[in-house]
Amino acid sequence: MLVSSSFSDVVVTKHGSLFTWGTQWGLGHGRRVTDKAPVYIDEQTFEGLPIIMMACGFSSSITLTERRGVWTCGKRQYVGTYADDDLYHCIPAQHFHDKKIILAASGDHHMLATDTEGMLWAWGDNCYGQLCCGALDEGEGETQPVLVPPATFGGSKVVYVAACSDSTMVVTADGVLWVCGFGIYGHMGTGIHENALIPTRVGGSDLFGGEEV
Repeated sequence: MLVSSSFSDVVVTKHGSLFTWGTQWGLGHGRRVTDKAPVYIDEQTFEGLPIIMMACGFSSSITLTERRGVWTCGKRQYVGTYADDDLYHCIPAQHFHDKKIILAASGDHHMLATDTEGMLWAWGDNCYGQLCCGALDEGEGETQPVLVPPATFGGSKVVYVAACSDSTMVVTADGVLWVCGFGIYGHMGTGIHENALIPTRVGGSDLFGGEEV
């Protein structure tokens, strides 16, 4: 796997080893540094467990290990662990109600994860509504994972989630695409140049040539 953000890059090898480089928080080096070549993150950081997925944003990153452990590092307000040392820390399983996390995504300042039951979890900055749980006052967010109510997406389970900058895109089990967050450049697919402060339905088979997403 290869992951790239504005200032950092990550490689996960076939055997689950992690290498990071760049110039920003969220690299797992314990400090803000500039590394022009890949740096190996010792496997003991993750209790010797292989990495199966990785995502990174502007100043943070999120990693899933083989036993579905969720590890994050970066700026304190975005990582869900209250740590601010730019080292990887595991988010306690009880923060996800002991559900197994199978997919992770990261915007510049927010993170998302889905579990085996199709539930969506979100944390970090929410000034544009990118956490899928409604707009908060500017500057506010969630420092721990919050469960997004299933009713948010018409009661359908979440099967895929992606994030970029300050926006989020969700695909539900019925093949429908939903979006929320920053959207004044018209890039959300809603047909308007406005932010989507709550999850907005873009469409499914009705929009994508008769095929579900």
